[in-house]
Amino acid sequence: MVTLTGVAGKTKITTSFAVTTGFTFGVEAAGNDVRYSGSGGTPQAIAWSYADTVKALGRDCGSRCKFFDGGSGIAKAVAMRQATGAKEPEPLYALQSWPTADIKAFLDSLTYPCRICIRQEFTTDITGGQYTAAQFSSELAAFSALLDGHPNGHLVTFALVGAEAAERQVASAGKPPVWQSIVVPRRKDGTPTEVGNDTYVSTAGMLDVTKAFKASVDWFTALKKAGRTDVRLSISEGATSNQVFTSAQRVQFLTDLAAYLPGVDPNAAYSCWAPDTSNEGPAHDWSFSKPGSEAVAAKVASLIS
Repeated sequence: MVTLTGVAGKTKITTSFAVTTGFTFGVEAAGNDVRYSGSGGTPQAIAWSYADTVKALGRDCGSRCKFFDGGSGIAKAVAMRQATGAKEPEPLYALQSWPTADIKAFLDSLTYPCRICIRQEFTTDITGGQYTAAQFSSELAAFSALLDGHPNGHLVTFALVGAEAAERQVASAGKPPVWQSIVVPRRKDGTPTEVGNDTYVSTAGMLDVTKAFKASVDWFTALKKAGRTDVRLSISEGATSNQVFTSAQRVQFLTDLAAYLPGVDPNAAYSCWAPDTSNEGPAHDWSFSKPGSEAVAAKVASLIS
């Protein structure tokens, strides 16, 4: 527990909040599961996905659940969380739009620890030419400064979320990793900044966790070697294909990552993606709530912290 004391006007204020340490494992529901009969991306869609996931787990999803703004700003992301009725701590709000006024309004009323990322899976955007690494680094610096300048900014952990698949493509082309060109901001109060890539596995070779998470681990390790003690390794989405692999293979991958990631960073975090997005390709069914996936759901539930 961390307690911060300051002065607002003439009134002394004290704020206490929990700080998560040790390996953290959570689960992600989402509004784009193809099994939902209504329109994807709606509050109703994520509520359905959350209920389906919780039923399969036999418990809540653990901390660090991710909620998207759909490009509409942080109020939409918060509304998506509210739609699920989820009470899990330290949610991650993934933003594609972040007007300063909106972020300040959110911070003004913030009373709980959370995380925010901007331009989720930025690696894919940069390799696709949507913007440059320098432009993104500038946005990161400005957003970090916005958090540092607000009295409730200490409640927000800034998360940098890349894409492991895009880094694999860059590596196969013999080019340097995208993460090398990103300037990871420092928070003035020492609040940790999270780095890592969304990591999906649909080929047998990537069942080796040292290969699956290579870019994320290289990124984190490079920062640590550079003296950055204020960073945390965080995989905010990850999954193995329900169509490509057997339940036994998926369970073994989960077992392996739970042993491997804390060895890289004792405070590492991993969030398991639960939806079926096979509309993007048959291998993209990441679910564990279908018949035959009971062992995977049980393993996921056992790792939640």
